[in-house]
Order: sequence, then structure tokens, then C-alpha cells
Amino acid sequence: MNKSSRKKWILAGTSYIGFPLPAILNLSKYSRRRDRGKVSMLFAFIFFSSLSIAQTFKTTQLKCERVKTAYSEKWEMLQTELTKQKINKDHFELFIRVFKNDKIVEVWLKPKAEKEYKLSLLND
Repeated sequence: MNKSSRKKWILAGTSYIGFPLPAILNLSKYSRRRDRGKVSMLFAFIFFSSLSIAQTFKTTQLKCERVKTAYSEKWEMLQTELTKQKINKDHFELFIRVFKNDKIVEVWLKPKAEKEYKLSLLND
């Protein structure tokens, strides 16, 4: 297919293989500018929604009395452990392993960018 026939296909509103182009990809200059704004607004909405979901979860959890108590008692100790391991307190993952019969609690930490957890706290 040469260039001129490709232009005709695009101008006709069809892709190279004959499928119709989605309405959002209307190819006039005005539409492309308008659609670019729609797409960037969509990405901005998704990004800020994901931020608010995380904050909403924490806020919702802290309304429970037991969670609030555990957070106030343990957060300072966890922060010092994060500082020791040079892990950002806003970007980490936590894994807690409990052996109930042996009364052992293990706390494993890792930065979000890494793949493996490291044993941080062991409570016998």
C-alpha cells in the first residue's frame, strides 16, 4: 500500500487493515487537540484516584479503636526500624508472620522497589 492510499484509508476513518478507528481518534486537527485533553484528564483522574484510595483506606482503618491503638503503640518502633534499614517510610511493604503455638511474631520489611523481604523484628 503506497502513501497516498494510506492517507485515503485514514481519511475515510478506517485503519490500515480495514477496521473503523475509535471515535476518540478522530483525525481532524481540532479533534486531536480536544481528544488529547480528554486523554490527559482521564490519566490525571486515574492517578489522583489511586492516591486518594490509599489515603482513604488508612483513614477508614484508623476509625477502628483497635487499629488506632495498634498504630499509636507500634508506629514509632516501626519508623525507627525503617530508618535503620534506610527504607522510606512512605514506600515500603510489610509482611507479618505469626507462629501462634510458639508465640513468635516476625516482621519482614522491604522497599517497594525491591523483590525480597528482610527479617526486621523478631518477637519471642
